[in-house]
Amino acid sequence: MIFAHSPWPEVSRTVASRARPIDCDLKPLTHATSHIFCPVKITLPESLKSDLSITFWGKILGATPVVMTVVATMLAGLASSEVTRAQYDRSFAAQLQSRAGDQWSFFRLRDCAAHFSATRST
Repeated sequence: MIFAHSPWPEVSRTVASRARPIDCDLKPLTHATSHIFCPVKITLPESLKSDLSITFWGKILGATPVVMTVVATMLAGLASSEVTRAQYDRSFAAQLQSRAGDQWSFFRLRDCAAHFSATRST
């Protein structure tokens, strides 16, 4: 896919000078964040086509890398979400531990103040 417009004009000129012409209606952008994609027809060289046979197993072997890539991407996403969840749980545990420490300090301060006032009044 080719970006119809680039935020960097010098890059678009370089890419446009090397690109082959395509029939795509390039319309101006309506706002800064929109991108227009033009479909590009891809043709495989005959040497690549002859590497895989057209049989059932040839198709299976040809699709295996694609399927493995999809599975690996899904597993990476799951691992990433698990790491994020573990980081959240760890920070929440640290907050609870800090809260418990604050409560214990407040209790000790109150106990010491009560003891100090009791010894001072006698």
